[in-house]
Amino acid sequence: MDNRFTSSFGDGGGYVCADDSITAEVDGFVVTARLEYDPDSSPREYDADGCCFDTSDPDHGEESAAIIAAWDNDEWHYFGVVLSVAKEGVELDDHAASLWGIEGNFPRKDGGLDNSYFTETANELLDEALDSAKAVLARLIAA
Repeated sequence: MDNRFTSSFGDGGGYVCADDSITAEVDGFVVTARLEYDPDSSPREYDADGCCFDTSDPDHGEESAAIIAAWDNDEWHYFGVVLSVAKEGVELDDHAASLWGIEGNFPRKDGGLDNSYFTETANELLDEALDSAKAVLARLIAA
């Protein structure tokens, strides 16, 4: 599948916020991908022996503790990418496809930000969202 979302969240991979959105038009459907905070994910879930934020790890524990502290300070968040689909101005599905638990504004060692994977995720979910909207449209036409 080719990438049909051509714009990026966070101005080309920069800082992202909840409710940021991008739009694509595909076969007469307008698909909007938006970011929502994921209240159910936390780096503390992964602060255990052998997990990715293991603060007891002798080699990486200090770095993991700093990452968790940054999360506690609202410097980065977990988000969901949620796609909605409309046709001719009528919203067919507000939650046609989604993926949750994605790290946004994650603190990188070089101090930069790379949130480009949100757009990649939106493109990966696009076909699922379109299929959902087409099913809704078919039910409406049949009614």
